[in-house]
Amino acid sequence: MALLLSALAAAALSCPLGCSHAGRCVAGACVCEPPFGGAACSELAFDRDRPGAAALVAPAGSTTWGGSPIASDDGKSFYIFASLNRNSTIAKFSETGVIVAARASAPEGPYVLNASASYTLPPRDHKYWDATFTQNPVVTRLRDGTGFVLYYAGCAGKGLHWSMGNSSIGTAYGATLEELATRPRRPDNPVLEPMPPPHWEAGGISNPAVWVFADNSVLLAYRGTLDNGIAFASAPTWDGKYERLMGGKRFFIDMALEDPYLLMSDAGMHVIMHSIRADNCTGVLAKGKGANDTTGSDCPNRKKPCTLTGNVGAHAFAPWAANNGSSGGSAAALLDLEQLQLAPLNGSFAGGYNLSASEGSKAINFSHREEPKLLWQREHVGAPWRPTHLFNVVIAREACAATNPKCDWKYRPSHVHAQPLKADDDVGLRLASDATQASAQG
Repeated sequence: MALLLSALAAAALSCPLGCSHAGRCVAGACVCEPPFGGAACSELAFDRDRPGAAALVAPAGSTTWGGSPIASDDGKSFYIFASLNRNSTIAKFSETGVIVAARASAPEGPYVLNASASYTLPPRDHKYWDATFTQNPVVTRLRDGTGFVLYYAGCAGKGLHWSMGNSSIGTAYGATLEELATRPRRPDNPVLEPMPPPHWEAGGISNPAVWVFADNSVLLAYRGTLDNGIAFASAPTWDGKYERLMGGKRFFIDMALEDPYLLMSDAGMHVIMHSIRADNCTGVLAKGKGANDTTGSDCPNRKKPCTLTGNVGAHAFAPWAANNGSSGGSAAALLDLEQLQLAPLNGSFAGGYNLSASEGSKAINFSHREEPKLLWQREHVGAPWRPTHLFNVVIAREACAATNPKCDWKYRPSHVHAQPLKADDDVGLRLASDATQASAQG
C-alpha cells in the first residue's frame, strides 16, 4: 500500500495541485474522478444536463439554514435533516433554531415536512447543554449497518451567538432513518465540548463534519471561535471518547472558512467548505456591470462589499498515511492530516464551486451558497455509494435598497438547493473500497 501511494504521489507531481488527490495525472494533465473536475480536479463537477432544484423550502414565516440529505438503504426514499429558524430568519437562529426532518421520493425533492409532527431535535430542558438552540445537522450511516447518527451543534446560552454561548457538538441515534427522524435517541451529554479561553476554541465550537471508517471509528471536523479555524478529533465509535488530533491544531487560521464537509477517495481525504469572504456578487455575473464587483454599486442583499473575488466553495485535501491498511486503521492513523492543503480560492485552479446554479430551466446567481453537503446514492443494494448531488442553503440575489436594514443577508429568505453532480459509470469515487477503508456515507 505504501509503495502504491508513493507511486501515485510521484506521478501527480507534474500536474497542478497533484490533481488534488481526486484524479490521475496523465501526460501532464489531470483526469478527474467524479464528482471532481477542472484543470486540477479541485472543483466540484456539475451535470449541466440535469437542472438543480429548490429541494426544501421552509413553511411561511420561517426559513431553513441548510440540511444534510441521505438516501434510504433501498434507494426509494430520501430524508433531509435541516436547520429551521422558527418564524424567523438566520438573524435570530440563537433564539429560534431547531432541527427538523423532511422526506421526498426523489433526490432533488421537494422535501416535505410533516406538519403534524414535532421537531426532530428541538432545544431541551434548561438542565441540558442544548437548551437554547440546535443547528448544523449532519447525518451519517454506521458502517456495520446498525443505524444512523445525527451530529449537531447546540447551546444553552440564551440569546447568544454560538461563538459566545459555549456551543458544543452532540449526537442523536436511530436504528432506522424513520426512527432518527421521529424518535431519535439523544444522549444527555455532548461528544465534544469547547476548550475555554484563552484556547482558540474560546468557549464555542460548531459546524461538525464526520466520516465513519470501516471499523466504525469516526473522524470529526469542527470550527472554533476566535479565528474560524478548522480542527479534527476522532473516536473509536460514534458514542466513544473523542480525542483532539495533533494536540488540537487548527487549519486555515483567519481565512474565514466554515461549514466543513468530509469525504474520502482512494487517494485521500477531501474537505469542502464555505468561503465567507466570497459571499455576494463574487464571480456570479457572466458579463455586464457588476461582474466581480467589490464596490457595492449594484450588489444586493448586503451592507458590505465582498472581500474576495473567487469561488464561494473551498476544497482542501490530504493524502492517506504511508502505513494506511497496515496499522489497524484508526481514524487518526489512516490520514496524513499534517499534509492538508487548500486549493486556491480563486484563479484557474480554484476549488469548490461558485454562486451560479440552476433551478428548473432558470439560471440563478445566488448571493449566498453555504453549508455544503453531499447526497450519496447507489444503483442497488450491495453496490458502492457515490455522491450524486450538492446541497446548499442559498439566498437569491434580489434588488434591495442599501439603506434598508432588511437588505442585510441575515434577514433575507433562504432555502435548500440541490444541484446534480457529474457521474461516470466507469470511474468515480468508490468510497466503500478496501483501499480507503471508508464507509458509505449519507
